[in-house]
Amino acid sequence: MVGIEPEWTRRVARGIAGSGKPVESHSIERFGDLRTLEAAARSAQRLVQDASELRREPVERRELVISIKCGESDTTTGLGSCPTVARVVDRQVETAAP
Repeated sequence: MVGIEPEWTRRVARGIAGSGKPVESHSIERFGDLRTLEAAARSAQRLVQDASELRREPVERRELVISIKCGESDTTTGLGSCPTVARVVDRQVETAAP
């Protein structure tokens, strides 16, 4: 996971780790965008490699959890990302309803 502020990023990562899921965290503050993205890409590559060795298990859509936190937004987030995320959540809720 990539966050802006280190302590908040570690806190969220600890919560994810508490679920038993593998997680690595990277903070932009103090490292800058490019170094953080480079480190996060390397972490993602390792996690994908590890995940590729796991067997898929079917789950019901209602078992999925979506977590969303809006960070330090700019104009493009409000115009592009937020509406897209809203549509994904709406679709999830519609199809998960009994």
